[in-house]
Amino acid sequence: MSPVDIYLIRGLGREAGHWGDFVPALESQSFVQSVHCLDLLGTGKYRKLTSPLSIEENAEFLLSQLDESSSAAKVLLSVSMGSMVAVEMVQRQPRRFAAAFVMNTSFANLSPLLHRLQLHAFKQFLKIGRSKSLEEREREVLKMVSQASEKHERISEEWAEIARERPMAVKNFFRQLIAAARYRLADAKPDVPVLVLNSKEDKMVSPACSEALAERWQLPLHTHPSAGHDLCVDDPAWVIEVVEDELRALSAGTVDSLDQ
Repeated sequence: MSPVDIYLIRGLGREAGHWGDFVPALESQSFVQSVHCLDLLGTGKYRKLTSPLSIEENAEFLLSQLDESSSAAKVLLSVSMGSMVAVEMVQRQPRRFAAAFVMNTSFANLSPLLHRLQLHAFKQFLKIGRSKSLEEREREVLKMVSQASEKHERISEEWAEIARERPMAVKNFFRQLIAAARYRLADAKPDVPVLVLNSKEDKMVSPACSEALAERWQLPLHTHPSAGHDLCVDDPAWVIEVVEDELRALSAGTVDSLDQ
C-alpha cells in the first residue's frame, strides 16, 4: 500500500489544535505520507469568519482547502460534527477520496435527539457554561467527551491555551450547533469506502447513532469497548490500528485508488 494523505476534521466547537498528540502519532506511521488538520469556518485560523448554518456549506469550504499538489490518495478521518462534514464531502466529490473514517457521529433522520445529545451531555453543558476559568471549562468538556481521566489535567491546560490564543465566538458555536442539528443523511451512500468507529462508553453521543448509520448504509463498524466520545484522546493507538488495517484491506481488495 502506498502511503496516504490523511485529512483530520474536528467536531462541534473544536479546531485543528485539539487533535494534540494524535497528529505526531499518526505522522509517525509508515502508511501515512502527510497529515492535514482542517479548520471549519468560524474556528481556528478561520475564527474571525462566520460559521455556515449548514453542513453542506462547511463541506464546500473544506473541499476548497484540499492540497492538490500531492499525488497520494486522500483519506478523511473525522469525529462527531466533523464526520457529518466528511460524509457530505465524499457525497459531493467521491473521486477525490480513497476512504472516509467517521467516528461517533449522528444524523437528524436516523437518531432521536436524546441519542444525538445524551442527557449526561446536557447536564455537562450547564456545568461548562458556569465554569469560572478556561481550565475549568475544558476539564468539564473532557468529562463529557473522554473516559481517560488520567489525561484530563494535562489536556485541559492545553485546550485552555488554545481558547486563549484562538477563541471561538459564541455565535459561531451556536451556528455550528444549528448546522449539525439540521443535517440529514442521504438515502444513497457515496461511491467511496466509508468506515464507522464508535465508543461503547460515549456519554455525549449514543453509540446507537453510529450503529444506525452503519445499518442504513451497510458499512463496517468498529466499536471500542471502553473509550468515550473523543476516541483520539482515549485510545489513539486503537484508532490508528483500525485505520491502517482497513486501508491495507482496501488496498489488497478491489479498491485500487490507494495505489494510484
